[in-house]
Amino acid sequence: MTLKKLRKKYKMWLTLAFVFMVLMFVMMGLQIDGWVEVCMGATFFCLVMAVYVMLRYGRCRVCYNLLDPYVLFHGGHCKFCGTPVEDEEEKKC
Repeated sequence: MTLKKLRKKYKMWLTLAFVFMVLMFVMMGLQIDGWVEVCMGATFFCLVMAVYVMLRYGRCRVCYNLLDPYVLFHGGHCKFCGTPVEDEEEKKC
């Protein structure tokens, strides 16, 4: 997965989590109890998926340590082995 796709997926899950959290608070204000739990569950799921994406794809290709979010989104070097983090082209079959 390229860094561009990683950034896109991470931002998508965080945006969805924020939307469901806002929707949950709106439903609390309107006192619609059944949908509050649904929105809370959706928020939790989206946050779990955002963490999963970072743990699965946000690793150094040499030493497999987790990369800093700043390094992932702005470029730089792995702080453990010094390997530059670059956006790779996807292999076409």
